[in-house]
Amino acid sequence: MITTVKRRVLKAVGIVMVPTAALVLLVASPASATRSCNGGTASNVCLTIEPGILSGRYRVILGVDFRISRQAAQDIINAAGGHPVKGQIFGSDPGTDPRLFDLQERYTSASDEAGLSAEFFINEVPASFLDEDWGTDEVYGKITITDRRGNPVLTTVLNSGTISQSF
Repeated sequence: MITTVKRRVLKAVGIVMVPTAALVLLVASPASATRSCNGGTASNVCLTIEPGILSGRYRVILGVDFRISRQAAQDIINAAGGHPVKGQIFGSDPGTDPRLFDLQERYTSASDEAGLSAEFFINEVPASFLDEDWGTDEVYGKITITDRRGNPVLTTVLNSGTISQSF
């Protein structure tokens, strides 16, 4: 009698748990991201665009490793008089590259391994912000590093690879 009751309870729990587990797997499956890096040795800039939580929205991440000495990187950060690194997203069109939007700085740091590193992001940007023309869109990230240590002020501009996708 007890064994029969246990089997019925386990069977009922199993019937409820299987659809629940399938739903969790469906919801928790990772979204695919698109990434493009410039692959440079003196500097590497990577742009990642991944689907957001809400439909029709994206998370955009732009990062840079500017391979200079840790001390030079820290000096640039300390001398900035503001943020020494800026991240922006541009459309890529023949003859013109319109600026689409600026990104929020997550961090800027200095290290022995990477030199000057920075990361920028924006969460849940509407697809219309990335839709820069008819058909397939071509977008890339631009990092601007401003070195205010000397006179004149030096500016370095680094681009990521281009992501081609319809948004």
